[in-house]
Amino acid sequence: MGVLLAYILIYGFAALLVFGIPTFLLVRRLGWTGILIAHFLATVIIIITDVTWVQYQMSKPGWDGAPDMDFVFYVGVLMRLFLVNVLILLPIDIAGFQAQAARKEN
Repeated sequence: MGVLLAYILIYGFAALLVFGIPTFLLVRRLGWTGILIAHFLATVIIIITDVTWVQYQMSKPGWDGAPDMDFVFYVGVLMRLFLVNVLILLPIDIAGFQAQAARKEN
């Protein structure tokens, strides 16, 4: 629960909704295929936004060398991917599976 709260404080509640609601709905509707689609989309969105942000910062006049796209940047992107896909979306996947099972019972 602490990881989820930290994520909301850092990136905002809207970011959680962007990843969380589609993930829940895809898993509830498509099961394992929904997990693959949701996590792939989250990965693509994170990579695109991180690379775009750093390139924007690098294109500003007076860029002083930070941030740049070096090894540390890519390690940070991988850490964010892990955080979002495993620690944030995985509990949502489980809730989606539970909702799918409940829907099948009715």
